[in-house]
Amino acid sequence: MREVVWETKEFEEKPKNEVWYACFFGVILICLVFALYQANFLFVILIILGGGLVYLFGHRKPINLECVLNESGIAINGSTSKMYEFEGFHLGHHLLALKTKKGLNNYLLVRVPHDKNAEIRDILKAELPEAHYEPGITELFYHWLHH
Repeated sequence: MREVVWETKEFEEKPKNEVWYACFFGVILICLVFALYQANFLFVILIILGGGLVYLFGHRKPINLECVLNESGIAINGSTSKMYEFEGFHLGHHLLALKTKKGLNNYLLVRVPHDKNAEIRDILKAELPEAHYEPGITELFYHWLHH
């Protein structure tokens, strides 16, 4: 059985610059001023809690992932998904998107090293059709949050 093994980070860690902090705290400040002007104290609490969560998630360190792909499926840190759970795949420059048959979370996204692309594509082409992938709003927000 052919198998490709690689290690990757959950996401690419990039340090936040001054512009990120200025935009983040600027939006929070504008929302707080608006909420206070409207005397909507529940909204003030919601902004503070939401801003704190975004700040914390924005500073979260990526975990290491051990990935194993073969004809029967993909295992990520020991959690296995079988090939029959997927409808197709998209292999970009550093990203593998496996289209799932599930409802809300339509893609399993895994970062891949560029030197493994050919091996991964060979295994997946034998099992799944290629599919078009466009990131959803949650992926775009997640990407923005970590950059």
